[in-house]
Amino acid sequence: MINRDVEKLKRKIEEGGALYIPMYVSKRVNDYISDFEGGCSEWAINEAWKELKRSYRKMSEGIVPVDLYRDNSHLIAYLRYYFFLNHPAIKWILLKNLENNKKIIPEVDSVKILDYGAGPGTACMAVCDFLEDAKEIGNHVIV
Repeated sequence: MINRDVEKLKRKIEEGGALYIPMYVSKRVNDYISDFEGGCSEWAINEAWKELKRSYRKMSEGIVPVDLYRDNSHLIAYLRYYFFLNHPAIKWILLKNLENNKKIIPEVDSVKILDYGAGPGTACMAVCDFLEDAKEIGNHVIV
């Protein structure tokens, strides 16, 4: 029963062999970009993207930048260039953990931090979307 439910969940996460983002998530993110990119020039957004790329590289070396997403141009750069890659990847990681009988959320009294390293709120949004998909299929899938 559980394997069949995991397969149903997998079909919600991938479509035609490719990962996808549900339309409501894509619309939310694109609406945010539309609301805030008017105050940012393409040059500022591109410069912010380059800065984010350098910062991510430094983070892989153990250097933690301060104020990574300090203004709208940085948030828009993240959303344009990283969000749409990270969101489905997080859901895929959760699915693979589930398929391998690994705990998705650790068994402790309360989880204070669940960090998959995917940007400002992306992992949280992906986890919430994943759990919602799993709930539609059956609560026993994620226990």
